Amino acid sequence: PGFLNLFLADAWFVTALAHVLSAGDAFGGGGADPVERVNVEFVSANPTGPMTAAGGRHAAYGDSLARLLEFSGHDVTREFYINDAGGQVRRLGASIQARARGEEVPEDGYKGEYVLELAQRIPGAAQDDVAVVAERGVQLLLEKIRASMHAIGIDFDVWFSEASLHRG
Repeated sequence: PGFLNLFLADAWFVTALAHVLSAGDAFGGGGADPVERVNVEFVSANPTGPMTAAGGRHAAYGDSLARLLEFSGHDVTREFYINDAGGQVRRLGASIQARARGEEVPEDGYKGEYVLELAQRIPGAAQDDVAVVAERGVQLLLEKIRASMHAIGIDFDVWFSEASLHRG
């Protein structure tokens, strides 16, 4: 009915396995021609809270892609683009400041318990300029994000700050 059954001899399997084992970790890898420099930017998000399940999913996908490109012989850089400029970061600063003052978080702010933790960890959070508070909060959150990524075996070569583009 259109099926073709093939039976391979044990000797063929032994020969094939010997070929795979002799190649070691490089079996199936290399061979990129030409070798290209590839920047894989992934996970990147506003650092306004802890890593989410979606971020973890993006991390697994992006790192897998980077590993496949490396395995095929390309020179790969892993980049996390830090979206640390703009309205969401300002709202984070205002949220931290409100919690530090014992006030309600602004309606469009961040209400998670981590905001209270940040308010307690940032010296001067109640009275410093909101932009300074936001920057300090972002730095603390980035430490956690880095640790979360490292814990699942993903380390970035470049952590590029969007805010650096606005500084001149």
